[in-house]
Amino acid sequence: MAMNFYGISYLENRGTIHDIIKYVIIFVVLIFFVFVFVRYLRFRIQTKYRDLSLILFLSLLFLIGTQVSEYQQAEAQDESYSQMVGFLHMVADQLDVAVGQVYINNLSLTDETLFLIDEKYYVLHLSNDRNSFRLEPTYLVNTNVTIVE
Repeated sequence: MAMNFYGISYLENRGTIHDIIKYVIIFVVLIFFVFVFVRYLRFRIQTKYRDLSLILFLSLLFLIGTQVSEYQQAEAQDESYSQMVGFLHMVADQLDVAVGQVYINNLSLTDETLFLIDEKYYVLHLSNDRNSFRLEPTYLVNTNVTIVE
């Protein structure tokens, strides 16, 4: 099984297309709900528009409710990714390499994260207060590595 190492471009551009698709779906359901509700108000005798508008309204509430939960999770992930992006820039500056040559095997800043820099592997050791770190050279038993950009 291959170990994944992620580059800076993956961290910076992650997840944007999925969010756009979710918002488009919610917007389409909202437009359709408004259209059906207007038809219901215009033709009050026909109950099919009332039933359809009720179904669409409940669907819209469900979609918005799930989106709020996913939004909170996405915010936490984005904060973790932005912290990791800043850390990758700092490591690249201190080792005097381009940030595009620094890859990590973990998407959040944790102790024992592996780095791939110039085809050499390093393990990250963070202090307890996270104010300092140490990178030590390390060797992999399984060198089957996949780089994700």
